Amino acid sequence: MDLKNLNKVNALIAKGTKAFYSGKDKEAIRYFDKAIMLNPNNSHAWEMRGRVFYELRKFNKALECLNKAIALDPKNVDAWYKKSRTLNKLGKKDEALACHLKTVEIDPEYEADPRGTIAAILESIEIEKKAEKYYKKYLKEEPF
Repeated sequence: MDLKNLNKVNALIAKGTKAFYSGKDKEAIRYFDKAIMLNPNNSHAWEMRGRVFYELRKFNKALECLNKAIALDPKNVDAWYKKSRTLNKLGKKDEALACHLKTVEIDPEYEADPRGTIAAILESIEIEKKAEKYYKKYLKEEPF
C-alpha cells in the first residue's frame, strides 16, 4: 500500500474512532467500512468495527469483525479482549475465558484489567455448575 492510501486509511480510522466515541455509531461504521475497502488487511479497522457492533449489541456481527482482526494480527490485544467480552455476552463463557487468558498472555499489564474479568467469568461458570447440580437434584425429587 502506498503512503497516500495508508494516510487515507489512517485518517478514516481516526474519523471513525472519533464518531464512535461521540456516539455516532452508524457514521463510525461507514468510516471503518471505507478504511476496510481501501485496506482489507487492516486489523485495527476490523477491531474498531467490531467494537461498534458490540456497543450496538450485534454480538455475532462483532464477533465476525473481531475474528477477522485477530486473523490479520494475532497480537491485537484489544481485539482479543473485546472478543472475550463478546463471547461472554453470547453465553460462551469457556471461550470467553480462553480469550481473556490470551489477552493476559499477550500483555500481562493490559489496561482493561482482564484478570478481574477472568475472575468474574470463572465465578459465573461455577454458579452455573451449582445451579445445574441443583436443577438435576430437583428433577429427581420432583419428576414431571
